[in-house]
Amino acid sequence: TMDAKYGRYMETQSKVYLKDSVVIINQKGDTLYCKELYWDRARVGSEFYTDKAVRIRTKTQIINAIGLDAPQDFTSWHLGPGAGIVKVPSSAFPN
Repeated sequence: TMDAKYGRYMETQSKVYLKDSVVIINQKGDTLYCKELYWDRARVGSEFYTDKAVRIRTKTQIINAIGLDAPQDFTSWHLGPGAGIVKVPSSAFPN
């Protein structure tokens, strides 16, 4: 699922621009939080991308980074430099 307070389709570039409280949740429950994100169908395998700060919450980690590339299904991701990972027991997250 995907949610944002603002979205715009840039027809001439075939891109979608999302901003303001962007949240993406994949089928495993991994959640991406960021302020700005692009979706570009021409970038096969890395359709989602941003050069802004991101936070990813998995069942056992919170990952902070600047920049992200991820496929459309958000099953994996490539983070920019300076990624920080915090291990968190799954019991610390609500179900």
